[in-house]
Amino acid sequence: PCWSPTIFDGQTSNRSGYVMIAANKFLNSNKHSKDLYSERRKVISWFEKNNRGDFSLYGKNWNKPAALLGNKNLTKTLTKLGLKSQLKNYRGQIESKYQQLKKYTFNFCYENCHYPGYVTEKIFDAFVTRCIPIYWPSEQTRTLFYRESYIDASAFASTSDLISYCDSLSAERRNQMLDAGQEFLNSSGYNFTHEKYAELIFSTVSGLLNE
Repeated sequence: PCWSPTIFDGQTSNRSGYVMIAANKFLNSNKHSKDLYSERRKVISWFEKNNRGDFSLYGKNWNKPAALLGNKNLTKTLTKLGLKSQLKNYRGQIESKYQQLKKYTFNFCYENCHYPGYVTEKIFDAFVTRCIPIYWPSEQTRTLFYRESYIDASAFASTSDLISYCDSLSAERRNQMLDAGQEFLNSSGYNFTHEKYAELIFSTVSGLLNE
């Protein structure tokens, strides 16, 4: 993952609800210790079944009937036939993640899977835009990110329990989590910035030239 302090304008007001930005894909679960595409589908299905109006889904290839959310082969066939989405919460594709994330309180930012050394920009996007991450950590990322900076989805027995917990959070508690995310970005999170990467390349090349 790589981020920059300059990519967000700092707007944090008028936020509400939940958001997920992800493509509709499948993985061979036998190749990974944890397939998180399937966990995303559980979240989407829960909001669809409970008729909640405070969840927005963005991303590619969700243009399929909601009843087929977990059927890979039939989904591909119906998508090729041009059937349009019946997902009530699907909002289409977007040009800027940051412009969308700043509208919401919570962001489902699961990785695609758990795999040794695999961490992407997803939770960083939430930190940068001051959107509370709902994250499913691996053993590695449990020690990478500040525990108090995100909601650990793996700690809940069901999606219903997870959403109930999020709904119950006070404004004070939400602000504490957001502040913890900013503390992470300003400390060890800086190691994942474009600026830090440029510094590393510059110092490495300078050292080689001076040898």
